[in-house]
This record gives sequence, C-alpha cells and structure tokens, in this order.
Amino acid sequence: MVKRSHVLPFSIAEAEYIAVGSFYAHITWLKHQLLDYGLNFVKVTFFYDNTRAINLTKNPIQHSHTKHIEIRHHFIRDHINKGDCEVQFVEIEKQLAY
Repeated sequence: MVKRSHVLPFSIAEAEYIAVGSFYAHITWLKHQLLDYGLNFVKVTFFYDNTRAINLTKNPIQHSHTKHIEIRHHFIRDHINKGDCEVQFVEIEKQLAY
C-alpha cells in the first residue's frame, strides 16, 4: 500500500497562490495604463477556482505552510488587505475560459 504524501496539495496551492499574485501584478499594470485614458478602477474583483489559494490570499497570518514562500509573492495579500482587489470563488464549470 502506498502512503499518500501531504506535500503535494500544499505545493499545488502555493503554485496557484503565486499565479494569482502574478495575475494581479499584470492587472495593476493594466490599471495604470487605463488611468492615462481617464478610466479609474477602484476595486478589481476576479474569480478563481482554487479555494486553498484564495484562503492564502485572505489570511494575513503566516503559517508554517507559507513561511518558505518568498515575500514578493505576498503582493496579492497586501492589495487584498488594502481593498484594491477581491478574489472570489467560482466553480470551474462556470468559468468562461473552461
């Protein structure tokens, strides 16, 4: 019998968390570009299908599972705490790009 490893789910969640942060970095750049055209977005809401990654973005406390993630990847967490953006869960079947 093969024993399951608990490392893989955390690694997937961390990879998804880093992807969300990278996505928001691109959104921030786009917000600044649109500001030149007079369009101002106060709060950006985007949808994601990984609940663990969403929980990592909303939890300001650093746990043992996230202590090895580099500080630059916590970019999204800082902006959620400031109210610049919001991440909401959406089922994968309801995603338009699915």
